[in-house]
Amino acid sequence: MKSSEKYRYNVFEESFTLPELGPYRTYGIKLTSSSGKIKYISDISTDKSNVDDIAANFNKYQLSPIHFGEAVDDAIALLEYCK
Repeated sequence: MKSSEKYRYNVFEESFTLPELGPYRTYGIKLTSSSGKIKYISDISTDKSNVDDIAANFNKYQLSPIHFGEAVDDAIALLEYCK
């Protein structure tokens, strides 16, 4: 974590299996704060570049952890709207 950052958002990969879909790979975001607190949001998208872009913006603007869940929901809604 850079000294000027209070929060760091990193993309992580997971694998899941659902009866109706079978196995699939998906990406989530892990939040680490300068105080050592960690939060995860799993299974955001199967498109890594979308999740990379979301995490990059969260890092750039130092999104407060209070808004983490809501901001991910908004980003997913925007991705769906732009399809």
